[in-house]
Amino acid sequence: MRTFHYERSILVNLRKKLNERAIRGKPVRIVLIGAGKFGSMFLAQARRVPGVHVAGIADLNPTRARDSLARAGWPAEQYAAISYGEAIRSGATFVTDDPMALIASEPVDVVIDATGSPDAGIRHVLACCRYQKHVVMVNVEAMHWPVRCLPVRRRSRALSIHLPMAINLL
Repeated sequence: MRTFHYERSILVNLRKKLNERAIRGKPVRIVLIGAGKFGSMFLAQARRVPGVHVAGIADLNPTRARDSLARAGWPAEQYAAISYGEAIRSGATFVTDDPMALIASEPVDVVIDATGSPDAGIRHVLACCRYQKHVVMVNVEAMHWPVRCLPVRRRSRALSIHLPMAINLL
C-alpha cells in the first residue's frame, strides 16, 4: 500500500510539473530515436501530455516514422517541420534519418533511444554524453553496457541516464 501511494505521488508531481512547464511555454523537448513498436506506443501517448514536445524523431526509414505518427493519431501538419529549428519555433515535429544531428541539436532536453539495436544504442548514448543530453534507453539489448562504462564519461555535468524496460509518461 505504501509503495502504491509513493508511486502515485510521483506521478501527480510529474503531471503538476509538466503542466507548469506547459503554462510557462517551456515544454520538455524530446528527441525520439526509433519509431518502431515502442516508439509508436510512446508517440500515441506523448501528444496528449501537456508540457511535452516531441521536437524530433529519427528513424532509419522516415516514411515509416511518419506512418507511425499517422497511426498514433497525429495530424499531418504536426510532423511537417522541415528542420529541427522550425520544429522548436513552431511546436511541430521534425522527422529525419539522422539521429546524430538531432542529438547534437539545441535545445534538446531528453533523448529516448528505442532503436532495438545494441550498436546504435551505444553510439547514441555516447553522443548524448558528448553533447550533455539526458538519455532514456529503451533499448533492451544495450541496457547493461552503459551501466558499466558511462559513469567515467559523465563528469562534465550531471546527466541522467535511465535504463527502463519501458516508460509511460502519465
